[in-house]
Amino acid sequence: MSEKSLKSMVRRIATQPHLSNERVESLQQLLQTEKKRHFDIFPFLWGMAASLVFFVGIYGVKLYQADSSALLVSEEVVKNHIKLKPLEIEDEHFNILKQYFTELDFVPVESSIGFLKKSFLIGGRYCSISGEPAAQLRYLDSNDKLTTVYQVGYDQEKFSWVPDKSNGAAPVEKQVRGLNVKIWREKGLVFASVQ
Repeated sequence: MSEKSLKSMVRRIATQPHLSNERVESLQQLLQTEKKRHFDIFPFLWGMAASLVFFVGIYGVKLYQADSSALLVSEEVVKNHIKLKPLEIEDEHFNILKQYFTELDFVPVESSIGFLKKSFLIGGRYCSISGEPAAQLRYLDSNDKLTTVYQVGYDQEKFSWVPDKSNGAAPVEKQVRGLNVKIWREKGLVFASVQ
């Protein structure tokens, strides 16, 4: 084969289209379909991302509010515990004590929480939690360690963040001024204990 014929054959192959017009159009349509498919999924992904950010934000705000409310209640009950105001009634029998609290919108009840069963009731007094009238009960354990338990009627607006023990939820626990605070709900009341 001569050099001239080789050049002419290469030129002919290089300038000759390799795909038919039908095949080129088919490929262009396929490319447009793929582009459209990618653009159709973007609004869906943006919507999902926005929803996720919204729900995480709402949940985060609720967690922050609950934690903030728990800290405020914890600080209040610790402050009352440290003041150690005199008891208004002294008795070791819960039934006698609960009859004393006639000015409350509820009747104090014994909690089913375990650590109180190892302590002895010594008395009680009126107080308040978050501006709501409450019963303050004092217990003493065998090591002369004082525990104060507060009971207040459950108000959905103020105490919706308090975990319900009857649903198996664990109490909220906080450390304030070196004291352990537990907050829980049971039997229609909100409880807070300070040790």
